Amino acid sequence: LDHYARAVASGGALVSEAREKYGIALLDAGDYGRARDQFQLALEGSDSGSVYLGLGTAEYLLGHRSAALGPIEKAVYRWPSHQDAWRVLLRVCAESDREAWLRKAERFLRAGEMKVLEQEIAGVD
Repeated sequence: LDHYARAVASGGALVSEAREKYGIALLDAGDYGRARDQFQLALEGSDSGSVYLGLGTAEYLLGHRSAALGPIEKAVYRWPSHQDAWRVLLRVCAESDREAWLRKAERFLRAGEMKVLEQEIAGVD
């Protein structure tokens, strides 16, 4: 974590990428609030699905389902083949929207990935 903190403090052309990687390390360390902050800052220089996935995941892990929805939708639109983006989206979207999102996911995910998502989402309230 110290290495990433120094990298983002140094500035430069790759600071957005460093912030994203720092955010991932903070997620792994369980520091979801600081991870969210790094992903938000990374968006100043990036518009990638991975940054939006990180931001939405951090919001979800902080218990902010409604705040997670926007970034996770953006992650799915930018990276539609990423199963984890769909996984988080299906957990944070309104229950009434889940079936429609699942049908959209079918266009981008393999059958085995869809089966896992459907099984997981069956237990989500």
